Amino acid sequence: MDWVRDGLRVQVKHAQMLFQRGNHWCCNFSRIKCAMNDARQRDLLDELRLVVYSPFGLHFFKHAGGTIGYIEAGLRTGTHGHNILFSAPAGVVDVKAALEAIMQKMKDEEFHLFAEVKWDR
Repeated sequence: MDWVRDGLRVQVKHAQMLFQRGNHWCCNFSRIKCAMNDARQRDLLDELRLVVYSPFGLHFFKHAGGTIGYIEAGLRTGTHGHNILFSAPAGVVDVKAALEAIMQKMKDEEFHLFAEVKWDR
């Protein structure tokens, strides 16, 4: 989902926590259009928000600005955009501990938690 607010291009991407082969939990945000040196105007990004869908609820993050650790998506990067991957350490099988590790990594990358919708348990 993208929109323009007060002249700023805002992009929201979401990812579900998944347990991957290799024994780790992760969240992979994909199709992120970002400003690069050779980007066309339509690919510029002013604000990025990420939503983590976990067994505990929805967790909304906003990037503080500056450098983001994008991952190339191979030849598709030009048309599909970049990825951002956050993983819990290998061997952490408890989903709550994994979520805490992923959220800490997001905070370390200057993504700030600004809202949560917790599931009623």
